[in-house]
Amino acid sequence: MAKPAFCCQVTIQSEKEKQMMKIYRREEKKEKKKAKGTDDIDSSEVVMTFDPKEMRAQREQALLNARYEPLLTRERVHERIRYPNVYDSYAEATKAPAFVGGAREASAQDSVFTLLRVFIREDWPFRAPEDLATFHRVRGNLSYPKVTCVYSQSCILPCNVHTSSDSVIHWNHITSEDSVVHSYYNGQDQLGHQNQQFKGRTSLFKDLISGGNASLKLTGVKVQDEGRYRCYSSTVNGFQKSFIELRVEGRQHFIMIILVIVLYLVFFMYAFVWFTAPVKEVDIKQVENRIICRSGGIYPKPQLTWSINSRSKMKVHTPTTVQQTQEQLYSISSSLLDSDSPDDLIYNCTVSSGRNSKRATFYRRST
Repeated sequence: MAKPAFCCQVTIQSEKEKQMMKIYRREEKKEKKKAKGTDDIDSSEVVMTFDPKEMRAQREQALLNARYEPLLTRERVHERIRYPNVYDSYAEATKAPAFVGGAREASAQDSVFTLLRVFIREDWPFRAPEDLATFHRVRGNLSYPKVTCVYSQSCILPCNVHTSSDSVIHWNHITSEDSVVHSYYNGQDQLGHQNQQFKGRTSLFKDLISGGNASLKLTGVKVQDEGRYRCYSSTVNGFQKSFIELRVEGRQHFIMIILVIVLYLVFFMYAFVWFTAPVKEVDIKQVENRIICRSGGIYPKPQLTWSINSRSKMKVHTPTTVQQTQEQLYSISSSLLDSDSPDDLIYNCTVSSGRNSKRATFYRRST
């Protein structure tokens, strides 16, 4: 490996100077070939005219300028041109307290911070903040303030602006294709271009706008409202943008409540089928001078009622006997004394359990 050479001449060149030197050497070779009578110059090459003396003067001037420039700067010191209505990330970064000596010092909270130069492009007059946000989002170094809102409740998205009596304020939902959430200018709300999703649910604190408060009040928060919002404000003092991310909580609880209700309905529906033993049969007969009615294998606990169809249409209240088996099923029985009425009688015995009921009828002819 060759040892480094000390006290040697160092040539400092810009990219433009390098290209000019290449052209200069190329022209020298062409002139030498012409002098020898060999004209084999490639016709595809474009001959460019230049003045060697002017190039030498530019070279000397560049060396003189280099004497007054620091040797270990990250970028050349040059006069910055400020364009109106163009976001300059460098100028914004110099306002940070950690911006020292022409560069932002790394800190524990912001260990990787990259300054972007803003170049004027025809297709990029006002998109610099969004591109800056995209750059940091790709690198994972940008985190927006977050606001958590409760589903179907009201929520406030904070935004501070320059104090002014004539402010222009625009709220946009970046997540849903930069849709317009709320606009305010000329001293009143301008909702002509408002997205239908936010219709009738947004408002500003108009009494506080002149003091620098452009916070947005969002009522009836929906799940679709989640995402990133941008607050843009423009005053005579300049314009500024801030971003905030909205999260909706309670939707999981809402879904869980619906699921629990559905599960309970399904459970009780099957429980009614599984744990119900309907009244299948009612047995009624006459034993001597008594009418006996009984039924069994019933769940839940049944009830027994008597009725006698006659000219008087009597209702009879007699004691009943209810017993429960080892299978937790019920059996019920009751009896009543036969009436001495000479009329035809019809004894009705009804056994009911929950919504299920059965009736048995005994006819007694007059004698």
